[in-house]
Amino acid sequence: GYLLNVAGWQCGEDEGTSSVTTSSSAPIQQTTTTTVSVPSDDAYLLECSFEGGTDGFEGRAGAKVASSSKVSFRGSSSLYCSERTAAYQGAYIDLGSKFKAGESYSFSVNAMYENGKDSDTFHFTMQYDDANGDTHYEKIATVYPLKGEWAQLSNTSFRIPEGAENVNIYVETD
Repeated sequence: GYLLNVAGWQCGEDEGTSSVTTSSSAPIQQTTTTTVSVPSDDAYLLECSFEGGTDGFEGRAGAKVASSSKVSFRGSSSLYCSERTAAYQGAYIDLGSKFKAGESYSFSVNAMYENGKDSDTFHFTMQYDDANGDTHYEKIATVYPLKGEWAQLSNTSFRIPEGAENVNIYVETD
């Protein structure tokens, strides 16, 4: 019924970035996503906890998103995604003007799913338009999680393509 439940999202500049992976032994009821990429100066360009709402995330292509306290990766809330009928649907966020085309950033998200096949393929994807208005899709990271297990999608030095406009990021499946 849904792709992911985002518990947190943080993006920082690549310089001096380290990654931390955590796990939970709590019963898993939903798919959850959170960032664990920690820049050395603790300055995030995007950080979302979902403690007070969707933190700017929206449903992609008909999917619905809402803050949920049913399960979380850290804290007490997460972003719940429902009404997915296609692999590319899910939660997305526009990166806005803080992120610059041609620059490299560290992106990281942990994802978990409960329903469906015993294993799947998850992609952390960036969508953007070029100067001609053509839409492009770049894979930031790919993982092959097992149902009910946390999986980290991470790229500590992902370069936003030169000339990219209207940039957003999302998690999708095959």
